[in-house]
Amino acid sequence: MPAKPEDQVNALFGIYFLPDAPGAAVMVIRDGHAVFQGGYGLADMENKVPLTSQTLFHLGSVGKQFTALGVMMLAEQGLLAFDDPAGNYLPKLAHLGEEITIRRLLNHTSGIPDYYADEALKQALLELADEPTNTEALQVLAKVKQHRYPPGERFEYSNTGYEVLGTLIEAVSGQNYPQFMRQRIFNPLGMLHTFSLPGPQCFAKPHLAHSYQAGRKLYDSDPLDNLVGSGSFYSCLEDFFLYDQALYGESLVSQASQAEAWTPGLLNNGEKTDYGFAWTIDSYRGAPLYWHDGSWLAFYSLYVRLPAQKLSLVILANRDYNLPQFEALSQTLLDLFGPGG
Repeated sequence: MPAKPEDQVNALFGIYFLPDAPGAAVMVIRDGHAVFQGGYGLADMENKVPLTSQTLFHLGSVGKQFTALGVMMLAEQGLLAFDDPAGNYLPKLAHLGEEITIRRLLNHTSGIPDYYADEALKQALLELADEPTNTEALQVLAKVKQHRYPPGERFEYSNTGYEVLGTLIEAVSGQNYPQFMRQRIFNPLGMLHTFSLPGPQCFAKPHLAHSYQAGRKLYDSDPLDNLVGSGSFYSCLEDFFLYDQALYGESLVSQASQAEAWTPGLLNNGEKTDYGFAWTIDSYRGAPLYWHDGSWLAFYSLYVRLPAQKLSLVILANRDYNLPQFEALSQTLLDLFGPGG
């Protein structure tokens, strides 16, 4: 008799994540139900705290989806349009030209310089503050004289671009970014454990995971932790289930806006990218598949959706040494729980 899917998942993840080491939490959602949940390894090695569906992990770049949602919400209110120049709302960036639009920032085709990849730009940021915020980031970008490439010429992943969007959300909404996310997304959905802007206060929260590298605890903070828009979120599997289900309805944004988020970016030469608004656009057995991953402070996250099959996967991990191939693991999960699985 073939092994049950859950037994196969336990065996597979048990190879990579040992009970006495950092590990991962996994959820498979199908037809509105969490049909599989598993925690493998420890959230806190010192205190031997196991990982569970309530463990809070840093989401890294998966958090870009909340920034994109915030922009879509403001667009639906008529407070901005995707093809508006970002400089219309952030005058300090107006000198970079009208071709740096909100849409291109969302699609990673803006050409705006990225201080995560440009050491000189990053150093300029850290010279303004030991723990810079988006205010300092905007000051640095205000001094930039040229694009990395002509806007719309190519796709180039940019954390800085999404932090510009985080600043734009604050400017347009009149709220600070964590407050906006809490009031517009997390509280309405009941995602009461999810929060933005990690800082010293977050370590007092129960169920918070530490991240590890090479068997030792990694630093719990980073000088760039106070920047918002490109990441900066902690969440857990239980909250992610609520978010996943909300995407099928219109409690966050309309389905028309959601379809826009799943539309490939368009380059100046007419070519399409494989990225929408904080979603990588892919396929599985001929069906549309959308996903994003993220990493920060040795945390790793992966979120995969097959909307037509009402199937989603969430993998959250707190280690980045000897990493398994998470995309291969997600493929196995799709095969086990998806159509024909």
